[in-house]
Amino acid sequence: MRKVWIVDDEELLCEICAETLQGHYETETFKTPETVLKALDQGWCPDVFVSDIRMPQMSGMALIAELRRRKLEKPVLMMSAFADKENAIQALSLGVFALLEKPFRPAQLLHSVHRASAYGELLEMTEGLLGTYQALLGSMSSLLGLCRDRYVQAENQVGATPVSERDLNKIKAYLAAILEESRLEEATERTGREIAHVLSRREKLKAILVGSET
Repeated sequence: MRKVWIVDDEELLCEICAETLQGHYETETFKTPETVLKALDQGWCPDVFVSDIRMPQMSGMALIAELRRRKLEKPVLMMSAFADKENAIQALSLGVFALLEKPFRPAQLLHSVHRASAYGELLEMTEGLLGTYQALLGSMSSLLGLCRDRYVQAENQVGATPVSERDLNKIKAYLAAILEESRLEEATERTGREIAHVLSRREKLKAILVGSET
């Protein structure tokens, strides 16, 4: 279950938001942005942030700016009873996913969190897929290096004389060693399955983002 952190100095609103998301997400509420930063310092992090804009000490915008400074690109939903053009522009500049104007209906919150969570998962899957590609490229690079080494060894052993059955067996042994050491075939098949899963999941997440699925 994906995690959502709700940040608002109004305790009642935090409780209502948490109840709305109950059963869909694991939620945690915070009264101040400062307590959010302390939780992040301890190594915790949600999949989605839901934060009020105006709070006594540190504003929601300041909180999001700090998240971005820390390179945390998790989706953020901003809540405000004073949603104006200036707030909207600043929110967009900070990469806020959506702006909810108070008062909002529970269904609006749930739908927005669904979309934000789907967007965040898409980003995570893209990063994971890039990592898989990089690992596969590394395996291929290693395989090429092994091929070059084995070829040189085989060439040195065979020399200019006709290839005998014994030499052919040695070459086969070298090729078998390449396959055994690189495991490239297994890595390729595994990567293919992962890519197929990611593509399938991506289509479902895209459907959530366009509002055709909740």
